[in-house]
Amino acid sequence: MEEIKTYQDSKNMNERRPKVSVIMPMYNQEKYIAECLTSVIRQSLKDIEIIVVNDGSTDSSLKIVQKIKGDDPRVIIIDKKNSGYGHSLNVGVDAAKGEYIGIVETDDYILPEMYETLYRVARAKNAEIVKTDFCRFSSESGFVSRTEVRLSEQKKYYHRVICPFKEKEVFRFPMNTWSGIYRRDFLLRNQIRHNETPGASFQDNGFWFQTFCLAKSVVFLDSIFYMNRRDNPNSSVYDSNKVYCVSEEYKYIDRFLKGNLSLRKEIIGYYWLKKFHNYVFTLNRIAYMFKLEFAEYMQKEFIRGKETKEIDFKIFNDTERECVRLLMREPRAFLQKLNYIISDQPGISVVLVKTNHMFLDTFKSIANQKYGNLQIFCIGDVFTAAEKEYLQKDDRTVIMESKDSMPALLNQVLQQITGKYLHIVPSGAILNACLYSSAMECFDSNDIDIYVFGANIQLSCGNVAYDVFDYNKNFIGEGIVFNHQDAAVIYGCGISLNNKILSVQQIYENKLEFKDYRDNGDSLSFVVEYLLRCRNIYFEKNNCLCLNPLNSQNIDFCSRLEEYRYLNSLHITGQGKIGVLNVIAEDLVQIIRENGTEAFARREDIIRLLNLSNYTREDFFNGYIYDFLLKFAYADSAEISEDCDLTKDYNSQKYLYYGLISAGEWQRFWLQKNGLGNDRFDDDLNSIRNSWSYKVGRIITYFPRKARGLVRKFKKYVKNTIAKKSVKYDAKGLLKLQNAQPLVSVVMPLYNVSAFLKECLNSLLHQTYQNLEIICVDDGSSDNTYEIVEHYQKEHKNIFLYRQNHLYAGVARNTGFAHAKGKYTIFLDADDVFEPDLIRSLLIRSEGTGADISVCACRGFDDKTKKYIDMNWSIHKDCLPLQTVFSGKKLGDYVCWAFMGWAWDKLYRTDFIRKHALKFQDVRSTNDAYFVFTSIALAKRITYVDKILVNQRKNNSESISSSREKSWNNCLLAADKIYEDWNAKGIYQRYERSFCNWFVQFIGWHYKTLNEDCKGKLAGELLKYVEKYRLLNRNEKFYYLEQDFKQFIDIME
Repeated sequence: MEEIKTYQDSKNMNERRPKVSVIMPMYNQEKYIAECLTSVIRQSLKDIEIIVVNDGSTDSSLKIVQKIKGDDPRVIIIDKKNSGYGHSLNVGVDAAKGEYIGIVETDDYILPEMYETLYRVARAKNAEIVKTDFCRFSSESGFVSRTEVRLSEQKKYYHRVICPFKEKEVFRFPMNTWSGIYRRDFLLRNQIRHNETPGASFQDNGFWFQTFCLAKSVVFLDSIFYMNRRDNPNSSVYDSNKVYCVSEEYKYIDRFLKGNLSLRKEIIGYYWLKKFHNYVFTLNRIAYMFKLEFAEYMQKEFIRGKETKEIDFKIFNDTERECVRLLMREPRAFLQKLNYIISDQPGISVVLVKTNHMFLDTFKSIANQKYGNLQIFCIGDVFTAAEKEYLQKDDRTVIMESKDSMPALLNQVLQQITGKYLHIVPSGAILNACLYSSAMECFDSNDIDIYVFGANIQLSCGNVAYDVFDYNKNFIGEGIVFNHQDAAVIYGCGISLNNKILSVQQIYENKLEFKDYRDNGDSLSFVVEYLLRCRNIYFEKNNCLCLNPLNSQNIDFCSRLEEYRYLNSLHITGQGKIGVLNVIAEDLVQIIRENGTEAFARREDIIRLLNLSNYTREDFFNGYIYDFLLKFAYADSAEISEDCDLTKDYNSQKYLYYGLISAGEWQRFWLQKNGLGNDRFDDDLNSIRNSWSYKVGRIITYFPRKARGLVRKFKKYVKNTIAKKSVKYDAKGLLKLQNAQPLVSVVMPLYNVSAFLKECLNSLLHQTYQNLEIICVDDGSSDNTYEIVEHYQKEHKNIFLYRQNHLYAGVARNTGFAHAKGKYTIFLDADDVFEPDLIRSLLIRSEGTGADISVCACRGFDDKTKKYIDMNWSIHKDCLPLQTVFSGKKLGDYVCWAFMGWAWDKLYRTDFIRKHALKFQDVRSTNDAYFVFTSIALAKRITYVDKILVNQRKNNSESISSSREKSWNNCLLAADKIYEDWNAKGIYQRYERSFCNWFVQFIGWHYKTLNEDCKGKLAGELLKYVEKYRLLNRNEKFYYLEQDFKQFIDIME
């Protein structure tokens, strides 16, 4: 008999039955178990027991659990030999004493109110099962992306008791066991068990199917509490060798149905439907070499199901029915229809360039794409016998082994590809499994010539990455872009081939080829030429590629200059020329920094090449690049060496990665990349002795400059050495800031928001960036708002609570800001909900650009319909300058128009607010308009993140905006405050047009929200402001929107 050890506090043995027993099967989860178990321990429902079943883990998982358990009597640890996921869950259920059973997989985590909510509903509805929607998330490399998964798109299935046997459509719902709770006596009475097969693959399918067949009362909720990880490399979902595990699970379900023939007769059709769904899912995940074999196995299974008349095609939808029939006729055609294997014409020809030892890793990420209709070329100098043996298992692969230069080899490949589209990728890159399927879907539905996507760079620490294309995203936006040699588009796409899938037809029509510039196999000229000639571009904002920069090759400086000359020889004009200039300039800055001595030796060539005298700073999308190149052209090498931080805007935006790693950390990364260490200082000394200045005798000016430079470099080296030892990571693998002072202060006014406050606070506490303080100011609430925050305060030391009389949100914000200690401050509303990356995304942009204000996109959330509302008008992108960072002065006529006059979508630098003594008005509504527009007008550096990060709650009856009759004239007070203050500051005349346009539109909107009595009052008051602001007798182009002005006149009349 197997030995099972149970670690349980003796005082817990005879306690009454807990409300919920949470079963956590664990096998080698040392990376995730701390976050998972902590989220369960912190449940708002305290009357639970937590049963961790250790399935013979060989890593430190068990020790971590024992440490976290501490003296908590609710945590029970069962330690046993490895026997698989199904057996572990059965052991946990047998040991459970709770009224309900919950399951949490130990690489996931749950939100604090999950079991409290589910248990309350279960008791109120007397339900055997309560299940909820859930969220799939990915957090590899420090990034967090989330996908909400709804059990059903139809509301009729939510919030009521359902018997699945009677409403069989629920059998189409996702098959998982963990986003719900199950009444324990229901499981025991019906002897519902998990299949005890080895490993962890599909055992939840059988459990799910039994519960749906036998339950008479199930309630589905449209809330999300369960966070399901989809990037764990140990997860069975990505284990390509477990080909037939799903088949074993459906044999288990079949045996269950055979034990109840009356049930089988009613349910067997849905058995085959779910079997088809999960078999197709298996085809998605298994290696290419097994796909045809498994499809042929599927064919036999479904032919047998048809012959026994168990398959009910009426249950299948049209697409499913067509696929099943094609599968039974011809498995290969079935796979080709789903694009799982290669057809007569491949969709994409992939060229994998062998450059390092990670070659096979990259090949696997290509070969295991969900879109399988690929032609794969593997090119390089030499391949090992083991590599060739592995590659030849995949019949889509062509090996080209040659000593030719890389451009020559790529040109040979161009003559042999047969796919519609081309992707060239270096070894060391790891592709998202859905990259090619997303690209082909986009190519098929849009008239585009190039598909551009984001990429991460993975640093050597393994847990931190940065978004290498984040800087240029601001110049394109998501979706289709019409090129026509647009400067911003050319610059925004970047010069790398890795993140672009090209049209082969465009390459052939324009007779494009790779130029052979001696040591460079680089793609700069090829990419730029393609961009100049293509028509429509699709930009995918998501990161679909992960690169390892430590394996990248340095660019030959002289060869690069030849490429620049070639691009200049193309005689490009207009916007295209500006775009190419920016491409060359950005690339050149990095090349200069990596090849300092050689760059100065060729400085005259570079000056002639750039011809900076023909351009101004305004022609550059990044002004710091212009400043650097100008200094490079006219200063000596020592001055440039001293002032290497001149391009901070460029480097910080392009290289600052998630986790907010310090500049010193980034320098250490480049030292590692270039193989440098202590010898760097010897190299500097040699450069001093051999410099031109030394030889001609400029000794007097030479030594002070060089000595100062060496001292600065030595200090940086010492600082980086210390930082290397002291760097710490949090539970999610993100770098912690070493500064104890909160970096971000979140200020929230609270007034009778008890209905929404928990959701709001939870969305803040689960931010992917955690170094923040949450300052709550209760504005004299008459409900239990204050008590809710007090409760959260006890568990979260970074929440601070203050109280005042009911003086409205403006005063509350000022009170909160007075206590702010952060480098940055954001003012949020407590009835809104925030995306997990809100703080981090804005913070990275602010740190990277030195911005006074960073703005994000937002959307509405209708509190009645529970649907999201598009608010793409919250940022008028067409009114923004092309530059990533701009001033209020640069906005000019759009200073009150480009962004909305609310504060909650903006991150402010705290010292900027204090420097200008900015305050919110002490009025009931519209108290943020003066603060927001004045801050924009005064800011020297403004930027924005084109990403929805805030969900503004609409149709909230408790909101100030829902009761404007009580403050019908506050809009006039706000406008007059702006007018008077701007005149006092001497800036009104500069922004007069913007102010008047905002006033006219805002009054029109405000008027519609009032009742008839208040509308009359407002119209009566307007006359004096019309005269004061000189709103009449303007020329016809003064107002942006003619309908706004006409509406304003109608109000006056």
